[in-house]
Amino acid sequence: MGLVNTKASASVPSVWVTIFKAARKSPVPYYVTEVRQDMVKNFSEFLRPLYKKSCPFPTRPIRDMIFDQGEGPGTVIHRESWNGILDKTSMIIPTRKKNNFSRCPAAPTGLYKERLCISAAKYKDLQVL
Repeated sequence: MGLVNTKASASVPSVWVTIFKAARKSPVPYYVTEVRQDMVKNFSEFLRPLYKKSCPFPTRPIRDMIFDQGEGPGTVIHRESWNGILDKTSMIIPTRKKNNFSRCPAAPTGLYKERLCISAAKYKDLQVL
């Protein structure tokens, strides 16, 4: 991302495609795939059975958060002051089974079933672009 010109003026996705392709020449330009509506998946529903509905600790006074894979998946280490004690909290709903993903569907479903509708005014504005 350090190679991409973020100050470039782009108002439509096709212009961003050309900006990303121009960002690197050597060894080869970036390969850019434009996102289609069928590529967008509903990960919220897919992962909902695994995680708690709300954060189990108050997030407002948090001064320090650590996400360490060595502590186990879904574990957050946090403290409320700069020199306070470190607390560990699990964000994953505990189960008796070893495989937590057995509660999830096989794959995330598409987020959209059909094309999204836009207003006539927005369509006219897009035609001007």
